[in-house]
Amino acid sequence: MGEMAETPDDWAVFVHRAIAGDEVAFAAIYERTRENVYRTVALLVNRQTDAKEITQDVYEELWRTLRRYDDDRPFLPWLHGIVIRQVRNYRRTQWRHWRKLKMVRENQRIDLHGMALDEVIVISQQGGQLMSMVDALPLKLREVILLRYFHGYTLAEAAKILHIPAGTARSRHHQAMLCLRASFDEAKEGDKACLLNEN
Repeated sequence: MGEMAETPDDWAVFVHRAIAGDEVAFAAIYERTRENVYRTVALLVNRQTDAKEITQDVYEELWRTLRRYDDDRPFLPWLHGIVIRQVRNYRRTQWRHWRKLKMVRENQRIDLHGMALDEVIVISQQGGQLMSMVDALPLKLREVILLRYFHGYTLAEAAKILHIPAGTARSRHHQAMLCLRASFDEAKEGDKACLLNEN
């Protein structure tokens, strides 16, 4: 089953019908986006049980806020904005519970300097290894990497989704790429991952 509607007009039809109370239309939106949404959440929160809960929250918020959707905006970036917001909300409520664990995880560094992320995947021939490196990035860096490479957004589009200046998105992308290459180099040498300063 497909994840995406073919054109923006398809999304507009589904959204307007769902706003009018058509549960079949909302179900169509859900079926076309649920795998995409779940994978994105899972890459941001690390735990499957949490990912399922947050994914449910995403669609609950989507149902509540559909009336605020602007037809002039692409639907998927708007939906991914809800995903990012729900992940952040969840992390804030859980922060005290697993603060120490997250501090350890987010201080595990990764790096990539001057090389495109897809090049590193090809060179390493181990997508799983690279994703574990991405997983170790601080959330604010991981968000940019996932939007840029997992969903294919430009940095300008990612900035809008994250509600940050374009320059901040570029800076976070640069820092994340430096981190990924450093970790990749260290992994090749069998060294421990370097520590990341999340300032």
